[in-house]
Amino acid sequence: MRGLALALGAVCLGASVWAEALPASMRVWPTPQEASLTGGESFARPKAVALVPADGFDAEAQAALSAAFTVDAAAGYALSWTVDASLPKEGYALTVRADGATLAAADGRGFFYGVQTLRQLLAAETCRGVTVKDWPDVPFRGVVEGFYGQPWSFEARKRMFAFMGEQKMNTYIYGPKDDPYHGFGPKWRDPYPEAKGREIAELARVAHANKVNFVWAVHPGKDIHWQDDSDIKACLAKFELMYALGVRAFAVFFDDISGEGTRAEKQIALLNTLNREFVRKKGDVAPLIMCPTDYAAAWAKGTYLERLGAGLDPDIQVMWTGDAVCADITKGTVEHVTPRIRRKPFIWWNWPVCDYCKPHLLMGRCYGNDPTNGPRYGGFVSNPMDKPEASKVPLFGVAAYAWNPDDFDSDQAWRDSIRRLFPEVAASVQTLADHNSSQGPKAEGFNREESVAVAPVVARLTAALDAGQPPEADDVAALTREFRRISLAGVDIVANCQNRLFVEEVRDWADGMMAFGVAGAAATQALGGQLPPQEALAAIRAWRDQRRVLSERHAAKPFSEGIVLSSRVLAPYLDKAEAALRRMAER
Repeated sequence: MRGLALALGAVCLGASVWAEALPASMRVWPTPQEASLTGGESFARPKAVALVPADGFDAEAQAALSAAFTVDAAAGYALSWTVDASLPKEGYALTVRADGATLAAADGRGFFYGVQTLRQLLAAETCRGVTVKDWPDVPFRGVVEGFYGQPWSFEARKRMFAFMGEQKMNTYIYGPKDDPYHGFGPKWRDPYPEAKGREIAELARVAHANKVNFVWAVHPGKDIHWQDDSDIKACLAKFELMYALGVRAFAVFFDDISGEGTRAEKQIALLNTLNREFVRKKGDVAPLIMCPTDYAAAWAKGTYLERLGAGLDPDIQVMWTGDAVCADITKGTVEHVTPRIRRKPFIWWNWPVCDYCKPHLLMGRCYGNDPTNGPRYGGFVSNPMDKPEASKVPLFGVAAYAWNPDDFDSDQAWRDSIRRLFPEVAASVQTLADHNSSQGPKAEGFNREESVAVAPVVARLTAALDAGQPPEADDVAALTREFRRISLAGVDIVANCQNRLFVEEVRDWADGMMAFGVAGAAATQALGGQLPPQEALAAIRAWRDQRRVLSERHAAKPFSEGIVLSSRVLAPYLDKAEAALRRMAER
């Protein structure tokens, strides 16, 4: 990456003065490869922008510009643009000055992403001169809707595409496990019903408008017949049907199956036929993606991957989840799989997916993936929760990591995502996210951090309990404050968050936060001798009763179970505190 940065040093930006990095108030996401202030006086945010020349600009980039600014040929502030074929694919070079801006790119996505950066740099009322040189380190970045359970709605997907475009993600893979026309049963061969087909066509259109590849995936392996070529023809026919709906990117999944569908040589024959007879011949279709049966190192023990690597056409992408189904993507796991599949792995990262821990809300930060892996990836997509609005918090970090892994600031991305997505209730959503990120015991070595700031306080209080010693007053005060913050945060989110779709997704957890926070604060005060044990035990009983009601309410929703709050640190603490308070009350 740094070599490319040096090579770009002379591209179209002239003799800019790279005096200082951008201040926090001008932070751009994803983090650009190179960005610096150029000096000079600050200037007021332009109310309107003139596009120069007015004709020929990328259509989607122009729409993004019009969404952010009033575009007026008579405006005093001009955005001058030019095509520069020497710039990297999807990259751009942007200069922002008091008297106008210049933007160069080699392709439409580069112009679109340059406009997204311009939108952020000119968001404040007072702006400053900036130069930016930027490009993605990973060619395909985005989301795979590949979870079990309630698929996202039509409207939710369209909103997600707008978010993805803003965050410079370019790949959405449609693969919900509970769509029968996608797979896991005989209907994968059939056309979508007319109404559903219209939805797919509209999704492909909206994705394109946001520079996102809408990748339609078929999952034939559980039901496929290898004895003749009838199902190869069925796959080709289904791809043609989807192409007619406007789909221009495709995938074939063979994950989570057993039996005949797992045969490597048969998968290779199918995939190569689809690649040669459909993808290459169309000429306007993105590279074919496949998810193998052995998609994680934990059970890829035979020669299956080696056979795929040797037999598949080299332009077919092969997915990989890491050392396990849910795992950090380390340098080691990439080096393990790359020689076996003879190509860079296309990462399917199973975070923040929650289909294996449904009672949990996973709004923690994106972390754990090797920052040097960028050049080693063929692609990087995240499998999210069934809650699309809540998923945008961790997905914001995924977008930033996949664009520029070397400079990825996990904690800053997490906190900025919440401030940008939920500005009117940012502190309360941060509190919700602080204490709802662990997947619980089913995480199998991938359990995410939770309640990080107060975990040392809880550890000291717990140690005092175990030793039969009174807790330190400062620890009692600190944890009481945090529990009160939790209680108020849930109320604030429900009452004041403008994104009501998000509120609907997290309502049961937010409603639970009030009683949970009251119970935790009361228990902590009682342990510190500030409340009678009986009063704290009553608050804990009230929390248990409310959790039961909320769990029943949540479990009544399709594909849902109950709810769990703060399972890694605070809930175990409350259990232990309750036991201690019972002993105190009995004395």
